[in-house]
Amino acid sequence: MESFLNEIQLSEKIRVSLACLRRWRLRGEGPQYVKVGPLVRYRPEAVEQWWMPCRPAATVADRGQAGHRATDLPQ
Repeated sequence: MESFLNEIQLSEKIRVSLACLRRWRLRGEGPQYVKVGPLVRYRPEAVEQWWMPCRPAATVADRGQAGHRATDLPQ
């Protein structure tokens, strides 16, 4: 079964307030979400896809780091 993030988990992961995340959702901004009844859920893959263009370009030092992963949000 696929794991989803709830809005609290996502707001903590990307370090924005819950209000900001909800505002983005109302404006059609932010990562793609899924409604499950009254609940809002985010697929980790959708969050990664949304986040990649937002993050600064990797530096030469970042590319050489052992263990560096794109899934370590935010950068």
